[in-house]
Amino acid sequence: MAVVWPNKSMLGSFYALRNSAVCNALDIACSRQAGKRCTSYAALIRIGGLNAGFDLFYNRYVRKPFQCPAGAPRHESGELMSRVKIAMPEQFLFSLQRAVGISDLNYARHLDSVSMVQIIHEARLQFLAHLGFTEANIFGLGMVVTDLAVDYQSESFANDVLNIEVGVGRFNRYGCDIFYQITNTALERVVCSAQTGIVFFDFDKHKIALIPKAFSELLETLEPETV
Repeated sequence: MAVVWPNKSMLGSFYALRNSAVCNALDIACSRQAGKRCTSYAALIRIGGLNAGFDLFYNRYVRKPFQCPAGAPRHESGELMSRVKIAMPEQFLFSLQRAVGISDLNYARHLDSVSMVQIIHEARLQFLAHLGFTEANIFGLGMVVTDLAVDYQSESFANDVLNIEVGVGRFNRYGCDIFYQITNTALERVVCSAQTGIVFFDFDKHKIALIPKAFSELLETLEPETV
């Protein structure tokens, strides 16, 4: 079976991300030897240094087929295990529900991976709105996403109602991680787990800022939801 990999002229809008300030998602296609099923369990996206790292990414992962390491951990079935492990917090602070729309589907007629990233982004914005903030103004500072890890665990289809739980943890001087657990309400099955690393940013000075003490104190007053 011949495998044709895209060149730079075929990447279209994907290649245009080289000069973009924000990268919401990268879909990485992989192919293995003929007769073996290609399965992608997780995606890890880092936007820091996107411009400088694009050519390295292109040369290593796009121009050449992805080769699974010989010693990669596998399930008893022989399938590769997830390369991204996300430890969910013991409690969540906010939740919302969202129905899967027709426009969220891809050619396979299930929820698209990029649509899931957009759902995660919306959940973060809704969480901040619930606290009375926007990404541009949290006690005078902005919030910037530094990295995103997504673990896709099961399919979801049109009209499925998703329950999106949001939690916060792993604080440092400049930010924290925001966690998301997306569940199919009808099947009570986890569709996706994700986390975003965020830092606080002073847009006037164009530099990272210390996390506002008032923000940390506010989160401590929130009543957790039952996991």
